[in-house]
Amino acid sequence: MDFRILRQDGFLIEHEPSCLVPGYLVITPPADLARPRLERILAHAREAIRLTIAPEVLHCETMGEGPGPARIHLFPRTRPITRRFQGLFPDRDDLLQRPFLLHWARAHYRAPLPAVWRAVGPLLPVLREAFLLSTRTGLPNP
Repeated sequence: MDFRILRQDGFLIEHEPSCLVPGYLVITPPADLARPRLERILAHAREAIRLTIAPEVLHCETMGEGPGPARIHLFPRTRPITRRFQGLFPDRDDLLQRPFLLHWARAHYRAPLPAVWRAVGPLLPVLREAFLLSTRTGLPNP
């Protein structure tokens, strides 16, 4: 099971393998991170998610998860996720724009690797193609 979307310019872009949310990408940057390269990769990843998932909001959070480099999480918040969250946390729309949402979703939609693969495996080639398409469409370089 290969959740990788792309390895390019030292970046590893992969679908989060423990979460059932389609389009939830994690980017591991190279050690010699240059801001323009990071911005370009993020722009292409955002565009791939926009083209494939069409989320209401795309959350971006940087997290350090162990001894390696910090990883960038791109989490697409769709209408069904928003409705589920609001059902569990009524009158707390302020939490929709906070890291709490991502941490809740990572726990709420957590699943074993085979279940995630069945749910998002067919989407991975589409995300890969959307990422490559965004690199060819001439998104502005930072």
